[in-house]
Amino acid sequence: MCPLGVSVYLRVVLAVAIALEEVIVANLRAKIASVVRETITKSAFRMLATIEGFAVMDKSACLKVVWEYMKRNDEMGAPADVIFALGSFDTRVAYRAAELFKQGLAPLLLVSGSGTCNGDRPEWKTFEGRTEAEVFADIARKEGVPDDCILVESKSQNTGQNYEFATALLKERGVDVTREGFRCIAVQKTFMERRTFATGKIWWPAADITVTSPQLSLEEYIASDTTEEGWVHYMVGDLQRIKEYPANGFQIQQDIPEEVWIAYEHLVALGFTNCALK
Repeated sequence: MCPLGVSVYLRVVLAVAIALEEVIVANLRAKIASVVRETITKSAFRMLATIEGFAVMDKSACLKVVWEYMKRNDEMGAPADVIFALGSFDTRVAYRAAELFKQGLAPLLLVSGSGTCNGDRPEWKTFEGRTEAEVFADIARKEGVPDDCILVESKSQNTGQNYEFATALLKERGVDVTREGFRCIAVQKTFMERRTFATGKIWWPAADITVTSPQLSLEEYIASDTTEEGWVHYMVGDLQRIKEYPANGFQIQQDIPEEVWIAYEHLVALGFTNCALK
């Protein structure tokens, strides 16, 4: 090959090498960018969770934001037709319901919930095979609520069924939930107040529903926690349902402030997803 031919050949090889280098670098950059984006998506809320001057949010701050949102802080107001204790693993709900009954806020105390679908979960271990409604009714009796004032609904497995099955039970006692002026005081865990109200307005749209819960601050709730933060999974799952369930007709629509949803996504990124919708 003549010198001129060699020179052209080397130029071609060099040009190809440069082009290949550019392709490789571009692909590498794209791959790095993809990994960085994925990493940021998964961990940004762990480190930054910030909005318009909102303080950097660690786990404790996020719990506080979501906790405060999930409460309704309803005033008790006038006496109701029934105090309605919705079942869960937290027996303090039953004590709160009995307290309200003894204050003369309703002539009936309805306890609702099977909980058998949660029988293998550690939060229900103290129930020893009994339904939530049975456990709650026993507490109410021990707290001084007369047996003939306690209605027991022990088949429901979720909040919608709590209301659905309670409707028939109340009708047997001459209480019509569709009657104008029907009023209910619903009692549930603090972080389920919003879900309890939103579901109730689907089943009892004309009812005046006041929601309350055991009178505990977040700090007091955390200090008394025996679920090894299992309750956080439940709270995060309930917030997701507040967002998703209205589209399915399970709850009425409720606004979720942006900072609340940021806190939710932060908690999800931290792994609190055991009760997430699939």
